[in-house]
Amino acid sequence: MNTLIYGMHWISQTNAMKQLEKDKIIDIKVWIGKNKDNTININKLRRGLISKENFSGINQDIYDKVYQKAFPVFLDMFARNPSQYAITHQEAVNIYNYYFDYCSKLLHDNKIELMIFHMLPHFGSDYLLSIIAEYMNIKMILTYQSLIPNRFHYVTSLDDFGAFQTVKITFDHPSINIDFNTKKVQFYMKNIDLKYKSCNYNLLNRIRQYLFRSLRSMTPLGIIKSYCNCLAFKSYYKSMALNKVDFDTKYIYFPLQLQPELSTSTLGGIFTDQILALEKLSTIIPNDWLIYVKENPKQLEGHRG
Repeated sequence: MNTLIYGMHWISQTNAMKQLEKDKIIDIKVWIGKNKDNTININKLRRGLISKENFSGINQDIYDKVYQKAFPVFLDMFARNPSQYAITHQEAVNIYNYYFDYCSKLLHDNKIELMIFHMLPHFGSDYLLSIIAEYMNIKMILTYQSLIPNRFHYVTSLDDFGAFQTVKITFDHPSINIDFNTKKVQFYMKNIDLKYKSCNYNLLNRIRQYLFRSLRSMTPLGIIKSYCNCLAFKSYYKSMALNKVDFDTKYIYFPLQLQPELSTSTLGGIFTDQILALEKLSTIIPNDWLIYVKENPKQLEGHRG
């Protein structure tokens, strides 16, 4: 089966994929990852730094359907790319169209029959690749990390994550009992350095990245725009923040997700705009209730007005 692999560049994952090919279960035609022998560098693909070829025109029959489903989500995901901080809407559409044609040609020319993802798509290009594959009737296996040790999730359709109706698996291990009274700081919330909340620190760091052309490229206009947005975000945040909570009043606690992130861009649907979630919530609760909103400790100006 002609296979495209997205990610799977950790040693254990790489060995597993190579074993599948050795056993003649898959035939790897394209491997998008970080290893030197991979077909396409995953970081360059995410940032659009790939060779530009002539327009192929492949998949124009499904363009409208893919556009309606994928374009808003693509924009939200691709906005995490610092080099895109100051582009116009028209340029964003052009970038989307470029990716659409590139991904369509990649799948078509290599006669891909199966795609295996090491993570649910959330960078833009990977999401678009999965939606195009869906309309081309290409089979997919999408895996996702689990906070339960030595376990992971998988689905054959992105829309099925959470319901898990497209997969059937029987576990032969005993149930895992979780002590919900145990307070544990998850790995992704450890060692939060408050200096990253400094707009001046971020400004200097991004200038350094621009001058030395490090992985996270950025345009000069993007640097200025992100700095101004950071100052505005911190100013508004300070003016609205409360330090005291009235526990005698009925309330709902609403902790915000960090953005951009998979939990909102990929899985949030329309509620990737978390303000919309709050606005809808405010219309269905009694008038004498409050909503206490807590900002994510890691959040800066990226997706916050």
